[in-house]
Amino acid sequence: MPALTSIRVTDMLGVWDHTVNFPRDWEFVILYGPNGVGKTKLLEAANALTELEIQKLVRIPFDTLQLEYDDGSILEASQSFRTGDEDQVHDKTGSKEDARPDFTVDELRLALRRHGEELAKVMIANPEATTLANWLLANTSWREAGNGLWEDTEDGEVVEFSQLQVRFRHSPTPGSHGSVRIPDHIRDFASSVKSHLIETQRLLLTASRPSRPSRPPGWRRTTENRSTVAEYSEDLKRRLGRALAQNSKTTQQLDRTFPRRILENPAPPNVNDQMIRAKYQEQNELRSRLAGITVIGGEADLPLPQRKLEDWERHVLWTSLNDTDAKLSSFEEILQRITLLEDIINRRFHGKKISVNSEDGLRIRTSPDDRTIAPENLSSGEQHELILMYDFLLNAQQGTTVLIDEPEISLHVAWQQQFLEDIAQIAKVLSLRFIVATHSPQIIHKWWDRTVQLGPDAEQ
Repeated sequence: MPALTSIRVTDMLGVWDHTVNFPRDWEFVILYGPNGVGKTKLLEAANALTELEIQKLVRIPFDTLQLEYDDGSILEASQSFRTGDEDQVHDKTGSKEDARPDFTVDELRLALRRHGEELAKVMIANPEATTLANWLLANTSWREAGNGLWEDTEDGEVVEFSQLQVRFRHSPTPGSHGSVRIPDHIRDFASSVKSHLIETQRLLLTASRPSRPSRPPGWRRTTENRSTVAEYSEDLKRRLGRALAQNSKTTQQLDRTFPRRILENPAPPNVNDQMIRAKYQEQNELRSRLAGITVIGGEADLPLPQRKLEDWERHVLWTSLNDTDAKLSSFEEILQRITLLEDIINRRFHGKKISVNSEDGLRIRTSPDDRTIAPENLSSGEQHELILMYDFLLNAQQGTTVLIDEPEISLHVAWQQQFLEDIAQIAKVLSLRFIVATHSPQIIHKWWDRTVQLGPDAEQ
């Protein structure tokens, strides 16, 4: 998977040119600078280009944006625009005095190059009129509900925009972002370099709900804010439920074919008692950890006899142990992520301990009275910490570049100083990389050699 090594943008917000170098062996790079230099917009633009979210990209004022990767690839977006009070179309490579925040993009150009060779390019005329978002608004009952969510005003369904991109990919506009289809080279490359943006508004999710359970005359829809930590707790239950369903499916398939495989397959060579007992112990330890999140029992199906095994026993047991490996594999990734979440959060929280299980999702107990409290009753700082770590560990795929805006919000100074240590640990376990935009010297702490200054005082 190609790794991001630099971001270059010109005329961000009509003013700023930024270069962010991100060496391949760094787990994170830190962006800092005064308000107004476009730190947030830089993260938003990089994420929109990586995800090919054209409707978001064309709302951000810049001239050119280049994302460079360690395989020699450069993914580029450039814009020509029309200002709100002029008819003349400007190419933003011209005078900075021409750039205004009330611009309208007249043409968006996307290109993919590798080692100087152009692999693909596309020009999208009037992109704001040809984006999926505008097509949905003009042709369907879907409407924006805020925070990246969309609502079908006919039946009240609320989904993330990415789901609509998949659902409407074969309609006249969505798969191509208008009458121009994005070339497969660009689309395939973008799908190989995932990014995940974590914005500053983290505590609440906005969604719509009917004001009444049925639809009598005068039926209308109201908006409600849901606690993000409460939603993440429910999300954990869903994830564990899916892992259990996969485990059940795998178990049924393997158990059905077990007798035939024992009879038809020869005994594996070079399998001895020591190998069997080692694998058996390893599986028992995994079972014990899984029992902690109540997805399976902690006891093995059959205890091993405490004597030298017969040849036929080794054959049966080795086949059974390999089957158990396959059955338990549906839990291994989520268990690794949950274990790290519990470890980091429980080192931060005082007087509270979190645990994860399939019945509650997140369970939070206070000490010393051992009361259970709802996730949304945590302090704002605790919620921010939990949401950030959950986003990193559960929502970001392996190999993703995670873009974080102002992680310091509501965090205690000591937590801020530990923040980069935490994400360095997560980066190594899950192969993630982080770009952090911050105003906080406590976040930067001892990592000034990993910083990039943006703005008027930046080194040229």
